[in-house]
Amino acid sequence: MGDEQAIVVRRVRASDWRALKLCRLRALLLDPASFGTGLEQSASRPERHWRDLAAGHADGRDRSILLALSDRAAVGMIRIEREHPPDLFGIYSLWVDPLHRRAGVAARLLGEAERWAQSVGARRTELFVADVAGPALALYQRSGYRPSGRVDDPRDDGMVEIGLEKRLGAHP
Repeated sequence: MGDEQAIVVRRVRASDWRALKLCRLRALLLDPASFGTGLEQSASRPERHWRDLAAGHADGRDRSILLALSDRAAVGMIRIEREHPPDLFGIYSLWVDPLHRRAGVAARLLGEAERWAQSVGARRTELFVADVAGPALALYQRSGYRPSGRVDDPRDDGMVEIGLEKRLGAHP
């Protein structure tokens, strides 16, 4: 298990594109059922895609990627993006490397993503989680997420994703 104290959680920088790429590819390799894109598709993307992804989430008030870093290696990530209405933010792609699970890293990423979203005007967050992803569902419920009543269309692999939402605290 990883040492939570050695983990730094921060917003991605444009220069983090390699770490972001390696983290995302590792996530797709180890937990393919948790994501909508496949490893082969993502691995074949050119360097420009990863550079643009990092740069596009490093600044601004509409979207962000947060990385959990251990010795400059990304061992976890979360993406958050403004939706409609503009005070609603969607949470995507939360993942933590198995070596760092059960150490609070996912909860830190989720909490930091919510704080960032609230700082740019969010009043609510929403996400979708596979109905078979028990540990992820438990994390979200402990963090205050409740069923929204929304269900994504079944994926090609038959997996169903259920919607969860959370009303954020006092808005700055």
